[in-house]
Amino acid sequence: MTGGPRVPLVSGGRPSLRPDQVQRVRSALRQLYRDRYGENATAMAAALGRSQSAVSQLLSGKNAPSYETAERVAALKGVHVAELLGDAPTSGLRPSSETLKDRPNLADAVEFVRARGRASERAIADVCAAAAFVPDLDVSVWIALLLDVERLTGSTAGQDVS
Repeated sequence: MTGGPRVPLVSGGRPSLRPDQVQRVRSALRQLYRDRYGENATAMAAALGRSQSAVSQLLSGKNAPSYETAERVAALKGVHVAELLGDAPTSGLRPSSETLKDRPNLADAVEFVRARGRASERAIADVCAAAAFVPDLDVSVWIALLLDVERLTGSTAGQDVS
């Protein structure tokens, strides 16, 4: 995956969501509200780092979500924000065979973390996208990067690699 979602900027340099992206975020919010938080606005507000009133306004359509809110919703759903916003196909989140062929140590590291279930495909894809800008590193360095990215963004955080 190259770059983030393409969204126009508003004053202050913050991204502004297109109407279709606002709908995607609002739909994801409603799904989370219903399925994960049992329609408990207080719990959902705490998870999003927003007030209960702000969450209610987002759910009702009174206010549009910000890009920052879209990032938080994506994290709660366990997807990349570009996927949530419709700017990245899910299939594009797998590393290309060309990337792994050019970096055999990275390929070994990916195989290691996949075999142990220690990194999501999203974390693997993020590291592989960044790998385009660096030479092949030692396997242990790639594994550490994969685990760090997973710890920062994924759902398998805190698990020990054995």
